Amino acid sequence: MTFQNEARAAFRRGDLAGVLRLAKAEAERAHLEARRRHPSIDLYEALRLPAMVMAEQHKLALAELRLGNRDRARVLLTHVRDQVFREGHRSMPPYLGFGACALASADGDHQQADARLHLPGLRLRRAGARRRRRP
Repeated sequence: MTFQNEARAAFRRGDLAGVLRLAKAEAERAHLEARRRHPSIDLYEALRLPAMVMAEQHKLALAELRLGNRDRARVLLTHVRDQVFREGHRSMPPYLGFGACALASADGDHQQADARLHLPGLRLRRAGARRRRRP
């Protein structure tokens, strides 16, 4: 049974502790998988550059999405999102919106993808990024 199916079954049984246990185990598994696939994550951790670690994890999530591993991408994007907000990395939220847009599109929820597409631009402008002028 996949993580998603196990978590759904536990939720339907009302086993919230089980859902939390499954989610933590899946996040840890995804974190270890990310280390194995992306040695740059270890490098940035050694250099004590947490924002770069999160950027690499975000790129890994998008790579998983392109490979068709939506569940793994969802777990990685959720992990990065939680870490970004927990640690207060102000430059990352716009990119989280792009990830959420890509995931919603992959899920076939184009209305949600469209809604998510506009948030990153707003957040980038609030963060002070300038909009490129068209030639």
